[in-house]
Amino acid sequence: MNFYKKFSVLFLVIFVLARNSLNAQQPAAASQPVCHFFPEGVIRATTPAQQWQEWARYTNATQNALANPNAKEFVSGSDEVMVEKEYFGQKVKIIFDQHIRIGDQIRYTSFNGQYFITKAQFDTCVNKIDGNIREAIEMDYLAWGELEPKAITIAAKSAGKNESDFRKELDKEDPLSPGITFRELRHIPPKLEKKDFVPFRELHIGLSPEIPTVLGVAWLNTGIVYYTPAAVIRDHLMGSIVILAHEFVHNNKKLQGIPLVWGFNAETFASIPAMLVDDDHLDLTNHGYAETFRELIWVYFGFDFERAKKEVVKSKLVGNLEIDEQKFNEYAQKQVIAKRELRKAMDKATAEFYSKPIWWTALNDKLQDNESVLKFIMATLYNPTLLGGEDATMKWYETNKPKIKQFSDEAWQESGSPAANIDPHLKICYLLFQKIRTSYQVSEKEAEEFMKFYKTSPKEICSWEPEKLKTNIEAYIAKNQNQRRAQ
Repeated sequence: MNFYKKFSVLFLVIFVLARNSLNAQQPAAASQPVCHFFPEGVIRATTPAQQWQEWARYTNATQNALANPNAKEFVSGSDEVMVEKEYFGQKVKIIFDQHIRIGDQIRYTSFNGQYFITKAQFDTCVNKIDGNIREAIEMDYLAWGELEPKAITIAAKSAGKNESDFRKELDKEDPLSPGITFRELRHIPPKLEKKDFVPFRELHIGLSPEIPTVLGVAWLNTGIVYYTPAAVIRDHLMGSIVILAHEFVHNNKKLQGIPLVWGFNAETFASIPAMLVDDDHLDLTNHGYAETFRELIWVYFGFDFERAKKEVVKSKLVGNLEIDEQKFNEYAQKQVIAKRELRKAMDKATAEFYSKPIWWTALNDKLQDNESVLKFIMATLYNPTLLGGEDATMKWYETNKPKIKQFSDEAWQESGSPAANIDPHLKICYLLFQKIRTSYQVSEKEAEEFMKFYKTSPKEICSWEPEKLKTNIEAYIAKNQNQRRAQ
């Protein structure tokens, strides 16, 4: 993705963009019929390198047709095609935004034209989406279904009580807050059901309003999810319904309801085990949401993603990457070992978080780290290895332990103090700027060069109108292109 595309939706994306994966344990049949908007010759990737190559090809084949950032959003109408389904007791309206009925025909509209499809073609697409929904629900429930009993076990032990007595107390009302149970005050989620992952209002098969370049969006607490045609294609390529499953986690109010969701990194949590499944060989290496996962794997398992990238990408030609396919496949298989370990650790971390989420969100706020529980749990399970292996690293740690303790104590005392506070507006701007930088994989150097070119800052950029932002980005890109031509 070039610099323009990275920044072009800079302050438009408030909710999540989920170009990523969720559990790939149950791949759909390769012979499954596909929707009419799939490019001809669509195939399922059989190697990690082919995943990378085919997704690039699919994107180029469909980006104008399915996700043109310069087009107007579609306007909903009564003639849209809607199918009502029920999954595990939860009804949902599946709205095919780009399909409308004209008489007894169905017309499909994309950004590069429109055409009529047959009833058989539409039924095939409905069946494809239905299968994706069912697989996404099963994947999410497999990963999250036993969260509540695990969290209760931890919470009861922390309170010094047996689980039975602890559960009884959770169901009681707080005498100081009539109508509210202790479970609700603690924000310990109720037992999860498969239907909790199903949007309780609408699932749109179409382009999300105003942000057509994203693959999936969930509007928290609303029961509304968008799953774009390009996302359907990508999930087919991956052999698992990764994007839809990711959005269904966001849709689950028991896991990511407002206001609790503001206290932790919802994207990272929705990517557990999303970017850690065996069959997804793209996101852990490249996606902004996986930055913490990459860091944990590097620190505790010794896999250096930056060095691996330099070895895999042999050269960058004009417009193309030349990669060492054998090396990429080799490293992808090595990452599987680390991902399996990390999945087990993250299972423990999420149970720990939901056993006392208020405490953890308070710690997040003090440390200015919305993923602190993940790092704490990893530190209790593994020794670091990044200084030449576990033995050498732990020897260095033991040698420098007094200094490390001193620095950490000083940092802890300073965190959360008035001296550590900054202007709230400036803080929000920096957080937003960092979120966009990681989401669109904009390097710190690129961001610094952009701000230096305009002699600006994240705080000032927050005040820019979208048109000014777009104009400045285009000018910056033009400048860089002219410089490259001159070279």
